[in-house]
Amino acid sequence: MGRTRILFVDDNDLVLAATTLLLEWKGYTVVNATSGRSALDAMNQPFDAAVLDYELADMTGLQLASCLKAVRPQLPIVMFSGRSDVSESTLAEVTAFVPKGDGFQQLLTTLAELIPEVT
Repeated sequence: MGRTRILFVDDNDLVLAATTLLLEWKGYTVVNATSGRSALDAMNQPFDAAVLDYELADMTGLQLASCLKAVRPQLPIVMFSGRSDVSESTLAEVTAFVPKGDGFQQLLTTLAELIPEVT
């Protein structure tokens, strides 16, 4: 079985680099995107989950989540955001919400729950 593939979308270079390093260290294959458009362009590849920031330069994470669900309805989508005021409608569009303030461990735990074969 191949490695689990994660689409990670964030327009903050530091967050992108640090989170990618952590996910790869835990055994995930990570494809990065720095915008909603580049994330949508990457959807020709297979992914086991997507991790999205809420605020991107070209669209919101909610808009991107809706687009990703239109392409792959079964794709688990984790909103990983520094915002604490995420609306109920946004939460309804994603599989899970992890505040960046909760740290990387909560993100890893959430991904392990969504994709049980990866620990």
